[in-house]
Amino acid sequence: MRAFSPSDEGVPPSRWRAEPWWDAALPVGLPPAGTRLVVLAAHPDDETLGVGGLLHAAGRAGLDIQVVVASDGRASHPHSPTHSPDQLAARRRAELSEAVGWLAPRASVVELGLPDGRLTEHGDDIAAGLTLVLGPDTDCWLLSTWRSDGHPDHTACGLAAQQVAAARTRTRWWEYPVWLWHAGDPVALRDQLARDVRRFSLDPVDRQARTQALAAYRSQVEPLSVASGDEAVLPPAVLAHADRDRELLLDPGSHAAADDDYFPSIYRSTADPWSFESGWYERRKRSVLLAALPRQRFRRTFEPGCARGDLSVLLAERTDVLVAAEWAEAPLAAARHRLAGHAGVELRRLRVPEDWPVGRFDLVVLSEIAYYLPDLELLAQRVLAGLDTDGVVALMHWRRCAPDHPHTAETVHLALRAALGLPALVRHEEDDFLLDVLARDGRSVAERDGRL
Repeated sequence: MRAFSPSDEGVPPSRWRAEPWWDAALPVGLPPAGTRLVVLAAHPDDETLGVGGLLHAAGRAGLDIQVVVASDGRASHPHSPTHSPDQLAARRRAELSEAVGWLAPRASVVELGLPDGRLTEHGDDIAAGLTLVLGPDTDCWLLSTWRSDGHPDHTACGLAAQQVAAARTRTRWWEYPVWLWHAGDPVALRDQLARDVRRFSLDPVDRQARTQALAAYRSQVEPLSVASGDEAVLPPAVLAHADRDRELLLDPGSHAAADDDYFPSIYRSTADPWSFESGWYERRKRSVLLAALPRQRFRRTFEPGCARGDLSVLLAERTDVLVAAEWAEAPLAAARHRLAGHAGVELRRLRVPEDWPVGRFDLVVLSEIAYYLPDLELLAQRVLAGLDTDGVVALMHWRRCAPDHPHTAETVHLALRAALGLPALVRHEEDDFLLDVLARDGRSVAERDGRL
C-alpha cells in the first residue's frame, strides 16, 4: 500500500462497499466469556478508528479489556505554532482516557510511552510491554494495527503482536486496518482482503459510542487553531470510513493448519491428542450432541473429520448407514479397528469439502472440523447438495482460543447458518463449545412426536 496522507482525497467509502468481499466477508462474533480482549494501538485514536464499535460491544458483554497504546501521539502536529510536543502529548492522553470511557468504561489503559513516529526502532520494546500486559498464557484475543497499513508505526505494532502471539498457544491474533480505507488500492488488495477479512456487525448503540469516542479526539478531528500547521489530522474524508455498520478485522492465519502433514504430524506424537476417549469433557459433549438430534434414528449419516471414531461409534447406533471420513491415516486406522464390528459403517480417507461422498444424507455431523477449513462457502454447498428432503445438520465446535484454527467457532456457526439457510431446532451455547442443530423440517421434537 502506498504511503498515506490525510490531506489526500483518498478512496471514498462507496468504493470499498462496492467490492465483492464487503458483504461476502465471513462474520465473526465476540470472543466467548472468560476470554480477555487486548487491543494494541500505535497512537491514541487508532483503537477507536479501527475497532471502536467492537470495543463497545465487548464492554457491554462484560469482557475483560485492556487497551495498550504504544506512543502518546505527540508528533501528530510537528509544525504546530501553538502546541509543543509535550502539550500535544498531554492533550492526547486525556483524549484517550475520555474515548475509552465512551467505549468500555471498565477497560484498563496501558501507555507504553514510546517515541511517536519512531516505533520501528522499538519493536522489541512494544513486544516486551505487550507480553507484560498479557501475562500468563490464558485465553485471549489480541487485536493489533495491520502490518501493511501504510504507516510505519502501525506496521511496528503489527509485527510486535505477531511475534508475541507466535510464542503463545492460547492467544488468537487479529489485525485491524486504519489507514487502509483512506489510502489503499481496492483492486490490488482484492484477493488478499477477500481471503482475510472478517466482519463484525455493529448495533446502532455501538456505532453511536464509536462516534462519541471519535469526537473526544478534538486535537485530531478539529484544527488546533487557524494557524498553518494546526490543521485537523483526521478530516471528514478520513472520518467517513469510520461511519460504517461493521468493524473489519484481518485474520492473519499465521497458525492455520493448512498443510497436508498437519494432522498426521499430531497423531505421530500421540494417539489421542485431544483426550477424546479419556476426557469427561469430550464424553459429555458427545452426549449433548446426541441428545440434541431431533430423531431417534437416521437412514444415512455423514461424519467428516471422524478422527479415531469416538463419536462415530455412537452415531452408528442411531443410523442405518454411517459414512465416516478422515484425512490422517493414523486416526482412520484406529477408527477402522474400533468400528470393525458395526454393520453399515463405511470409513473413507477424504479431504473435505473438496472430496465429498455421493448420495443423499439425512444427517450430516460437522464436529470440530469446520474451523480448520478455509472455504466455508464450498462446505455449505456440499452439505446442501447432498442433504435429503428431511435432512438434519449438526454443528459443534470448541469456542476457546486455538491459534491453529483459521476460524473461530462463532465465525463458523454464523457463516454456515447463513449459508445453509435452514431452520434452527437447537442452539446450545456454553463457554467451551457451540452446538447448532439445523433441519429442513423446522418442526420441534414435540411436534414430530405428535404431542402438539
